[in-house]
Amino acid sequence: MVDAQAGAIGNRLRRASGLCFQTTNPDWQRQLGSELASLYMLCQAHARLDALPAPLQADVRTLVGWSVPQETVFVEPAIVDRWQVLAQTTEDEGRVRSRTTWLRGVASGRWAMLLHYSAGGQGFEAPLATSTEFDGALCFYPGAWPLRALIKEQSGTRPLHAVASAPALDTTLDAYADVLAVQPFIDRYPMLLDAVVPDSARRTSLRTSDGRLLPLHTSFRHAPHLLALSGGHPLTVFGEWDGVCLLPLSVWQDGRLFNIDTEFNA
Repeated sequence: MVDAQAGAIGNRLRRASGLCFQTTNPDWQRQLGSELASLYMLCQAHARLDALPAPLQADVRTLVGWSVPQETVFVEPAIVDRWQVLAQTTEDEGRVRSRTTWLRGVASGRWAMLLHYSAGGQGFEAPLATSTEFDGALCFYPGAWPLRALIKEQSGTRPLHAVASAPALDTTLDAYADVLAVQPFIDRYPMLLDAVVPDSARRTSLRTSDGRLLPLHTSFRHAPHLLALSGGHPLTVFGEWDGVCLLPLSVWQDGRLFNIDTEFNA
């Protein structure tokens, strides 16, 4: 795949193959099946690229491995808002590290994902600290549901004193269904949940205010930290939803944002 200039598919194949050896993961068969089905659908979509709507064509090209110049992104209309930095995660992809930063616009409710890469011992460009907010303009990469963005203008960075409230769970799930209808390849959907309590019995789910249970991703290893922060009281949790499970990335409690990747893994 790398020789065919389809490195993105190569990364997904490596991720799928790794699932075959995670036999201690009780959900590995479902995750593997979902990954392979998504790959097959992506290959079929690329073979029929000209028949797809233009925004979805852009998504397929990106998922296969085509790059989009920043100059192309910056000509897109900018979204001006007060952007809250809600989570940040870093992954090691061999010789390259990637950093994902999640933002949410206070006025628009718009989600944005910033991706930065670092090779060797180099640091990341344009570092952003979690638990801060700034006034700025973001331009989004073309797509059926634009999510990845670049910062065009930024000013007034300051500490985060409150997190914008989350929509009701049913509203969020309906929005996720609408996204899947236009962009069926999305594998991580940003989800903010208010007033959820970790399940103290099984430690594998979050209980909503109306009593529903949202399962946690099997890769999540910090249920005891959530229980400790909660103490039986409701939390605000931000994470990535895959349609079945939630992978928590940060927690807002008592006026402070805890970024799981940096604080719970320390």
